[in-house]
Amino acid sequence: MENGMNSKMEKKFLDTMIANQQKCKIITMNGYQMIAMITEHDDMSIIGKSIGHKDPFLMYKNAISTIMPYGH
Repeated sequence: MENGMNSKMEKKFLDTMIANQQKCKIITMNGYQMIAMITEHDDMSIIGKSIGHKDPFLMYKNAISTIMPYGH
């Protein structure tokens, strides 16, 4: 039951970030940090655009430690 609840919270959080075109800081499991805007997500991955780069990226969710809003 807890995984279902976590999935709903994750979906709501990511959907809000996408709808608001909010910049976020993504920290990976190995400590790499990037500032990006998430444009899409599914159960396994996110697609986004890193600030300062024109090409989108694909990142698997199991590689992500933390996603937090960045600035306003």
